[in-house]
This record gives sequence, structure tokens and C-alpha cells, in this order.
Amino acid sequence: MKRILALAVLLLVPVAAFAQTVETPILTVEQAQQRAQHARELMTAAERKVRAAEKKEQAAYKDLEAAQKRMEDAQKRMEDAQRAYEEAKMRADQATQASRAVQTEFDQARAKHQQEYQNLKRAHDAAEAARNAPR
Repeated sequence: MKRILALAVLLLVPVAAFAQTVETPILTVEQAQQRAQHARELMTAAERKVRAAEKKEQAAYKDLEAAQKRMEDAQKRMEDAQRAYEEAKMRADQATQASRAVQTEFDQARAKHQQEYQNLKRAHDAAEAARNAPR
């Protein structure tokens, strides 16, 4: 698109110069040479501008491609991070369940220990009472 515009500009410059010469009286060879030289300089300057614009366009597309690749890489890292998060959450849930199971086991063992301790205390108290009983 930009190239077409640039070519149109390049084609219009000589046409504009020609239109000016048609409206003006007949020129001397020296004047025609000067005008032709000036038109050539304008065309050369426009051509340089077109090349510079094309280089900028190429650089912009290159930057766009690099940015797109960085975005794709970032999306992949985000997906990887999401997977890692989900795996870590699953492991944390499993660890929580295991911790609760162990806590339940501990609570049961503690209750059994307290019961056995009470039984031991009663047996000890009964033995003391029997030993201290009058004969």
C-alpha cells in the first residue's frame, strides 16, 4: 500500500512539473535543464523518503513479529505456571487430607492413652486401697 502511494507520488511529481511547463511560455534550454534538474532532485528526494519509509515499515514488522513471539512465549509460561499451580494445589489438598487423617489418628491414640491412663490410675488406687486396708 505504501509502495503504491510512493509510486503515485513519484509519478505525480513529473506530471506536476510537466503541467507547470505547459502553462508557462517556451523556456530556454538552460531554463528547461534547471527545471528538469530540480524535478529530478525532487524525485530523488521522494525516492529516498520512500526507501526510508520502507525500512521503517520493515523494522516495524520485525518488531511486531518479535513482540508476537514474546507474547506467545509469555502465554506458554503462563500456561505452564497455571499447570504448576494446579499441581501444587492438588498436592496441598492431598497433604491437607493426609494431615487431617494423621490428626484423627493422633486424637484417637490420645483418647486411648487417656483411657488406659485412667484404667492404670484406678488399678493403682485399688492396689493402694487393698494394701492399706485393715487386716
